[in-house]
Amino acid sequence: MKTFYTLVLAGLTCLILSVLSAFAQSGGDGPPSRWFEVDQLNPGLPPAETDLLRETPQSSLETFLTLAREKRYADAAHLLDLTDIEIDDQERIGFERAAQLFAVLDRKIWIDWDSLPDRPDALDPRGSSRDASAGEAQRDISLGQLSLEYRPVSIRLRRIKEGAGDPVWIFSRQTVGNIEGLYDAYGPSRFEKWLPQPLAQNTPLGVAVWELIALPIAIIVLVAVFLIVYRGLRSFQSRTDHSVAAELLEAIALPAASMLTGIVGWLLTRYLFVFSAPVDVFMTPLWTAFLVLALIFLFVRVFDTVLDRVFARNIDDISKPENEGDRELQTNLSAARRIALLVVAVAGFGIVLLQTNVFDGMAVALLGSAGLLTLVVGFAARSALSSIMSSLQIALSKSAKIGDDVLFEGYWCTVERINFTFIQLRSWDRRRIIVPVDYFVSHPFENWTKQDATITKYVELRLNHLADLKPMRERFQQFVEDDEDILTKNESKVQVVDHDATGMLVRFYADARDPTTGWNMQCRLREAMLMAAAELEPKRGDEALYLPAEREAKIVDLTKDMSEQRTSSESD
Repeated sequence: MKTFYTLVLAGLTCLILSVLSAFAQSGGDGPPSRWFEVDQLNPGLPPAETDLLRETPQSSLETFLTLAREKRYADAAHLLDLTDIEIDDQERIGFERAAQLFAVLDRKIWIDWDSLPDRPDALDPRGSSRDASAGEAQRDISLGQLSLEYRPVSIRLRRIKEGAGDPVWIFSRQTVGNIEGLYDAYGPSRFEKWLPQPLAQNTPLGVAVWELIALPIAIIVLVAVFLIVYRGLRSFQSRTDHSVAAELLEAIALPAASMLTGIVGWLLTRYLFVFSAPVDVFMTPLWTAFLVLALIFLFVRVFDTVLDRVFARNIDDISKPENEGDRELQTNLSAARRIALLVVAVAGFGIVLLQTNVFDGMAVALLGSAGLLTLVVGFAARSALSSIMSSLQIALSKSAKIGDDVLFEGYWCTVERINFTFIQLRSWDRRRIIVPVDYFVSHPFENWTKQDATITKYVELRLNHLADLKPMRERFQQFVEDDEDILTKNESKVQVVDHDATGMLVRFYADARDPTTGWNMQCRLREAMLMAAAELEPKRGDEALYLPAEREAKIVDLTKDMSEQRTSSESD
């Protein structure tokens, strides 16, 4: 036991000594992992003409922007890590890279000063406890991301310690290596270089004079492009005799014009009017979202046009029993349309998020409050999501297929369309009944063509108690034999199902191959049985043997009789 305590004490002693040694090596200012160490930092640069504040990320960025706005790029080069550049070229190339980096930052990076740390250790005291780096010193910070040759490139500040000097925050050498490419992609265009100096001056709004002039011009150009493309497609469509081409042109006119307008706008803002960050921070996500939405719109319109050509033009034809396969196909295509639209919408939303890198800080904040955001979005979109899931439920379960005959809340209808939020039903008198899809799913309905379209129809007649049913059965059997719409003639029958004081209730049953045919057959059967009862009724006064006899009440004008009696008594 004594040996055990001795070993534990020796281990603790070694641990304490190692910690104290590390602390001593760091100069008492923290462990070496809080910065990157280099032997020499930019030895090829001449001494700066002014004091450089580089102790914190915020002060370092402020210093760089201040020097760059004053065009003191030689001093601003001290805020760059030029380690990968030859010592003899650091002064010249550092001057160029500082000017190029300032142009990129001014044009494409929206700096969130509130979230930029102003502490040497870059620790954010306001960080969420769910953040993995909360409460820890940072030695590398991203100011934003830009796309360069189809890959994301970060602009980063890094904390570097030179020998025994104090650590400073400067732009990382990886960022310096990408400055030239970023400048070629996002720097001043030929149009801007051609502009006179007064137009390049900044206004109190934070944008250049030429931007205030170019923005309305760009809007006018884009509106003109949209109108020309849209009217051109519609004009070409009106001259096209081919029905398929005409329908396709009519479907794509609006989304195609929108997409081409978005492409022209993106090209204008990318190569001609390269706006500064205050404008570009809204312009870039706007064009990205606009192009994605236009592409989704174009896909939906083309897909719908193709489906309309595949779908039967006459819903009465697809409702026939022999077209069960067509109803199945159209319902599957309808479900595929909704699934494809959901996939495209989600993919488009993801593209917008991936391409829009200017809101990185905001995205992190939203992710930090993801629980609250999920509740808010879920509450706002609960109705739409419920309708979408209900429509997919109907389409996938086939409880009601396109072309099915259904009885819904007293309406005999045919299912015409199953959309995201509503179902379109066509009643027998050709009215369109629009039912919210979640309401349709949550209420019972009769599907007359779910498994078998065959339907039994009957006609009810109230006959006299003394009526002889044998002649009526003979007339019924004759009708059954002569009518081609009756499916199973040997199963047709006549039954007395009820009686009361007025007579007996007789039903005539017959089967039809589908509800529409059954309805027409039922009307003919009713007419035939009424004519048969009338023909069999004997023509002997008030005697009735088939149709029920009803008592008649004779109303006497008592007022006239009383007046005559009063006149007679007065004369006496």
